[in-house]
Parts: sequence; C-alpha cells; structure tokens
Amino acid sequence: MSEGSILPLFEHYDDHVDKTFNLPMITIATLFNRAVQNHPEKIFIKYYEYQFTYEEIGKLARTLAKNLISNWLKKGECIAIFLPKIPQFIIVYYGVLLAGGIVVAMNPNYTRDELEN
Repeated sequence: MSEGSILPLFEHYDDHVDKTFNLPMITIATLFNRAVQNHPEKIFIKYYEYQFTYEEIGKLARTLAKNLISNWLKKGECIAIFLPKIPQFIIVYYGVLLAGGIVVAMNPNYTRDELEN
C-alpha cells in the first residue's frame, strides 16, 4: 500500500470522511531506532519509581535482537510474548522487531481454551 492510498475499510465511511491514509512506509523498528537516536536521554518508560531512557531501552532491545539472530530466529518468524504490562515487555517487543521477527502479544491471563482457539 502506498502513501495516500485508500484503504478498503473506508468504503464503509460517510462521504464527508477523508479517505486518504498518509502513513510513512517504514517499519515500527525503524521508528523505534529513530526515536532512540533523536531522543536518547528522554524518558521512554516510567514504571512505578523506575524510569528508563530511550537509550537504555534501545541498548537492551538491540542486545536481545543480536542474541535472537545468533541463536535461532529467522526473519519473518513469529514470536509469542507472554508478559504482563512491564518494561520487559517493551524490551522484548522491540528486540524481536529489530531482529526481523513478528510479535504476537499474548495476554498472560488467557485460559487454555482461549489459547487453543
């Protein structure tokens, strides 16, 4: 899909709604890397009394990405993440994306039946 494309879902919108969708054609990993480069000292995550900068999270995510690639992850493979809303989720999320993987975020509170379906 190119910039300015009309998405199929817009067919169902009222006529007065602008149906163009201008989204840069770059990956989330690229956006993350830009944020780390442009704002290294800014706070990225606040978690209770802890604070993490873009640079800190970027270093941890890149380290994880290198380990995933060197150990087994192939580009395009899906990785399920079973973590609650904690800073480690963000690190793993971006680490997988930086390694070329596809993130499947899973709620750790899912039941067996929910996971099987």
